[in-house]
Amino acid sequence: MQNRDLLLTIFISIWLLALLTTGLLAYFYSKRIKGFKVINDKYLKEFEEAQKIFTLKEIDIDYELPKDQKCFYNKKLVSIFFKKNKIKDNQDKIKINDYKNYFLTNKLKKDLVNIYLTNKNLVIEFSENFLKVDIKEIESIVCYTFFIDSWKTGIELIIKNKRYLIDCHDFDLVLSYQTLIKERNNE
Repeated sequence: MQNRDLLLTIFISIWLLALLTTGLLAYFYSKRIKGFKVINDKYLKEFEEAQKIFTLKEIDIDYELPKDQKCFYNKKLVSIFFKKNKIKDNQDKIKINDYKNYFLTNKLKKDLVNIYLTNKNLVIEFSENFLKVDIKEIESIVCYTFFIDSWKTGIELIIKNKRYLIDCHDFDLVLSYQTLIKERNNE
């Protein structure tokens, strides 16, 4: 009888300890994620309001564009976060859904860029070079809340299996892109 009572006491003690640990972890997680929920909900509500009143407007820029192109978005000196990945072979290829490889602060590079969106291309002008992409090749542009030292609201841009996080507090890039894609699909 004593062995059975001892085993039952040990089992209940381990179960209570596991329950207490799980409860504490859930409590700390809910405290941490609460800030995200508040910021993200506010940001998405602002996006929905901006979506209702947005109209696509042509913008004049310092550069001369080809005759068939018009600029619809221009933002200068915007913070952008991205990962410089060195892919050796297909086994080392970083998947887009592997968020740990993209969003750890020590693995991201920050740069100030100028962004231009025309009816045919998206141009990101880095300090050392530039990236010019046809808007058909853009996989995704969405409003996004991300954590780099603190919660930031901005835009997530995915091009050719590479993710860029743009720390920009306006929605015009996302809305301009969506409008241009709708117009292009209607043609």
